[in-house]
Amino acid sequence: MGRSYRGLGLVGLMLLVVAPLTLFAVLSLFEDESADAIRLSLDGEHWTEAVDGDLFASEQPWLPGETRSAIVYVRNSGPAPVDADVTVDCRSTDQVVLDGGLALATQVGREPAVPFSAEMDPRKVRIEGLAADSTLPLTVTATFAGTGPVGATIDSHDVRLALRIRGARSEDAGPPSLLDAAGAQLWLAPVLLVAAAGVALRVQARRAPRPPGPGDTPR
Repeated sequence: MGRSYRGLGLVGLMLLVVAPLTLFAVLSLFEDESADAIRLSLDGEHWTEAVDGDLFASEQPWLPGETRSAIVYVRNSGPAPVDADVTVDCRSTDQVVLDGGLALATQVGREPAVPFSAEMDPRKVRIEGLAADSTLPLTVTATFAGTGPVGATIDSHDVRLALRIRGARSEDAGPPSLLDAAGAQLWLAPVLLVAAAGVALRVQARRAPRPPGPGDTPR
């Protein structure tokens, strides 16, 4: 009877050790899922973590004073709000753009547009508290300076924009809870707990004394 209680105690001890480790692993996986849920799209259907292309492309020449815009959608498909950073980098080989002839601006949703220079370092756009399961438009506007040289044009195919997104669960949302994790990998918890119990029982069975056989002589 004593060995049975010791076996049950060993099983309980292993479960007490494995249970918090399992919960921590599940919540960590859920935290990673919050970051992976942030994506970009040009059409609102196909989503990726980076967009790179000639977003202002047109067969018509880009004339001085003309403004063109492109919309990139930002989506949070996760169950918690996220804070996202979108890096916008203008990669142009056109000399007019490299000389500062193109002015860019970014606008998140209906917020005021924020200008930046195409020939300078990439601009970081901060999106805070993007709600769960929501989509927000990020508009990039480009204006060819009206003071450019007479007859100057820009080949829009040479104006490439590269956008990348990174982010994580918003601090205001607090740490992920067990209820949140129920929509993620919570199924791992009972699997790991059952596996731990099985290992404990197997170890206990190996430690139990072997009953004497017919040919064994008592000592």
